[in-house]
Amino acid sequence: MFWFARVATWRATIWTGPWATRYFVEVSANIDLTRAAVDAWNRNDLDAWLEGADPDIEFRLAGIFPDVDPVYRGREGLARFWQTWHEPWRELRLEIDYIEEREDWVVVEVRYRATGHDGIRADMQLVTAVRFRDGLAVEMIGRSTVQEAWQAIGGLHTA
Repeated sequence: MFWFARVATWRATIWTGPWATRYFVEVSANIDLTRAAVDAWNRNDLDAWLEGADPDIEFRLAGIFPDVDPVYRGREGLARFWQTWHEPWRELRLEIDYIEEREDWVVVEVRYRATGHDGIRADMQLVTAVRFRDGLAVEMIGRSTVQEAWQAIGGLHTA
């Protein structure tokens, strides 16, 4: 038996049984897509980041950044957002602190760490609610907190 078949058999054996649901949580496709978008962002790969977006996507920001448009539409709009957001920074990284899915929405809180061309540093929390349809992000809503994000999409986070 090939090694990968043994691993697959072992995984199937380990991840079945009454205790499996307590210790292993299946990650949804939408959470995987969200993580892939964060990975693309961190690799500075605009094309890969846009790949997960519907051509008609709409991104509404929280309005906490005065020099940034409040709404971006379509992949072209997201590309403008990307350029606006990346322009002042020499280094830019996102780290996921929280991610949860309900129905077709994923709420993700990231720690945004950046170093400007002039050496200034930024370290802040940002939250985005992302709605998926057919494997693509169709809507994004930026908010200041996880609770505000759940409220914006009609469901208060209670955990």
